[in-house]
Amino acid sequence: MSNVQLRLAFHLALSTAAGSAGVAAQEPTQEPEPCNLVELAELEPPWRLVRAEGFTLCVPGDWHPTSKRSAKGIDARTWRVHGGEITWGSAGVERAKVPFVVSGASRRRMQPLPPPATTESSKEEIAGHVVELSLTSAGGSYMTRVVWQGMPVTISGTAFTPALATLQHAIYRTVRFPAQ
Repeated sequence: MSNVQLRLAFHLALSTAAGSAGVAAQEPTQEPEPCNLVELAELEPPWRLVRAEGFTLCVPGDWHPTSKRSAKGIDARTWRVHGGEITWGSAGVERAKVPFVVSGASRRRMQPLPPPATTESSKEEIAGHVVELSLTSAGGSYMTRVVWQGMPVTISGTAFTPALATLQHAIYRTVRFPAQ
């Protein structure tokens, strides 16, 4: 074996050992807790439980958190899937994320303005409390929101398809508060 081959073999052995050590040093991944709501039992993919501050909700299993669980056992505030995301927070504290972009038009090619945003809202009962659900759409983007009346809880989302916006409303309907 030549000197160059020995060096390559040595570097390969070192990098393999370092990679193995890195894998062993990683913290174990925590399996998501399944959501046991009867309404979701037949839906695909399996849904997972999300622990928020003062309530729980469920998201489809293919949604991913944007951060790790806190030391208090609270899951991430924002959950994403291809084409959208939702964020839970406290009413009055939440920062609205607006997915709509207005692009500058050049003088040579004036583009027609997109249609104005439209908002639909309705009131219903979720988890024993009256909420206002809203859907704002403009230019192929959608913003969803649910606000609990008399409670400091809001969830908002952005989506790029009507189906995902509808799914976000379904997620909002999974909110449950602990028994008091």
